[in-house]
Amino acid sequence: YTDKDGRFRIGNLRPGSYDLIAGGSNMMGIDSGGFARQRVEGVVVGKDQVARGVAICLERGGSIEGVLTGRRGAPAANASVFFQPEREGKFDTFSECYSDGGGKFRYTGLAPGRYTLAIKHPSYALTLIYDVIVRKDTTRTVNHALSEGAEILVSVRDEATGKAIPGARVDLV
Repeated sequence: YTDKDGRFRIGNLRPGSYDLIAGGSNMMGIDSGGFARQRVEGVVVGKDQVARGVAICLERGGSIEGVLTGRRGAPAANASVFFQPEREGKFDTFSECYSDGGGKFRYTGLAPGRYTLAIKHPSYALTLIYDVIVRKDTTRTVNHALSEGAEILVSVRDEATGKAIPGARVDLV
């Protein structure tokens, strides 16, 4: 975390190019004062050098919160919720939070824009919620009832003997 003057030092790096991320909530749900996450790419550090003059300007962000439920309206605790900005086109593990025992989740410090939410829970089907719009200094509420998923039971056997093959790899494509 930055010091009282907004500075942060990262030491003991190998020479190379690095991307930095500041702002947003972290994976533990700790907020950075409502500022949206910002990424700076391509900060180059040479051997025994200090990269100086790197500045990251943060803008105020918004939040998404909600309650996830499952069977008969029971809270869906410990669901993973990921937030994908439309402009990035991929989910980022840095944008993950979890629902609590009451099914409640909250993620702060999202840059204004359009998001897709991906919700994963071991007892329910993967859920995608599209076109969730986040505005600066506002909280968007997204409550959702998770659906039970389907299941495929597989038996892998040796073609010649018909015996089960333990440890065989099975993929869903």
